[in-house]
Amino acid sequence: MAAISDDGKELVCTALNPGISQPVTSVFLLNVLYPPEKPRVEGHREQVIAGETLDLVCTSRRGNPLATLQWVKEDVVLSRVWETDVLTRSSRSVLSYVTEPQDNGVRLSCEALNEVTRTPLTTVITLHVLFPPRSVLILGSPSVFEGHPLVLSCVSSHSNPAAQLRWYGNGKELNGFELSHMEGGREGVTTMSNVTIVTTRHDNGMTVVCEAVNQALFISQSASVIISVYYPPERIWIQGPPQDSSFLPGSEVTLSCFTSGGNPLAQLLWTKDAKVLPHGLSQRTGNLAVSTLTITADASDNLAVYQCRARNPATQTPLTAHTSIRVQCE
Repeated sequence: MAAISDDGKELVCTALNPGISQPVTSVFLLNVLYPPEKPRVEGHREQVIAGETLDLVCTSRRGNPLATLQWVKEDVVLSRVWETDVLTRSSRSVLSYVTEPQDNGVRLSCEALNEVTRTPLTTVITLHVLFPPRSVLILGSPSVFEGHPLVLSCVSSHSNPAAQLRWYGNGKELNGFELSHMEGGREGVTTMSNVTIVTTRHDNGMTVVCEAVNQALFISQSASVIISVYYPPERIWIQGPPQDSSFLPGSEVTLSCFTSGGNPLAQLLWTKDAKVLPHGLSQRTGNLAVSTLTITADASDNLAVYQCRARNPATQTPLTAHTSIRVQCE
């Protein structure tokens, strides 16, 4: 029985009988078919970063005939290109593979096959791909009434390893947040965090940032919101003619109502002896809201009470200011 070591050896058959003076010989080379060795893969690293290119080299030695090689990814053939080297009795295939986040946990196989092997001889590598979160999202309303807790949630997209979340308010790290992870298999891990902020009016306009950091890659993503704290207006006053002024009927008298503070700025309402008066929209200047009322004086305005009322969504009891004018009666 021929052995692998007999491959390529000469086999000589000699015939001799009394009728010939020299033996007759016939020589031929043994061609022993046998399977190749299991392929070996080089160029694989324990961990790779998404976007990196792996130059993978698959080599299968010996075998008669020399092996054909192919690369397979999860049962999908990637390449059937290979070359052989008769001197070293080997087959070789090179695969340049650009890794993506979704390749985490993917199995790449190099398969060697020749006429003798019934099933391919296979070497499998598993990719471990590191990637940062692509996005961060802050959930929850950024508006709250003064003194009420503001609850915000932060969710990072898939990351490998899991992203760590940190909260900042106006650049200072916030404490007291909850952290949880949601496994996504090959897709990595999603991280979620909730933070509760007990607000004061001084927090109005504060920028809150959630930062997600992949600590293996030192890469981060962040999202931010500006919070709005609702609180009532603080002061109200009316500017108009001096209290001892008097006007002739038909004179125009201008009254201006101002409020300061509050978020949002107050809406102003004018009344005359408790009856609502038509007036223009309140104007806003910096931290002030102002509404101007122009009156054409008549006898009914004499010592009438003009009141300005200020309120916003955070107001429980409106702020009020009042004044009156004197109209000379015939």
